[in-house]
Amino acid sequence: MSALTDFLNARLNEDEAAAKAADGPPGSAEQLTVLVGSPDDVWAKVANEHIRLHDPKRALREVDAKRKILALHGASIGGT
Repeated sequence: MSALTDFLNARLNEDEAAAKAADGPPGSAEQLTVLVGSPDDVWAKVANEHIRLHDPKRALREVDAKRKILALHGASIGGT
C-alpha cells in the first residue's frame, strides 16, 4: 500500500469508530431531533444542518463508499 492509501484508510477507520460510538440504542443521540435556539435563528439552522450531515448512519455509508472507491483504484494507487 502507498502512504496515501494508508493515510486514507486510517482516517476512514477513525470516522467509522466515531460513527459507531455515536450510533447507539433507541433513545440515544442519533435518534434525537436536536434544535438549538428558535427555528428562525441562523445559528440554529447551521447547527442542525451540521448534525444532519454528521448522522452516524450517514457517516458509515460514506466510509463504506470511500472504501469501495479505494478498492476500485487500489491497483493504480499501490501498483505504480
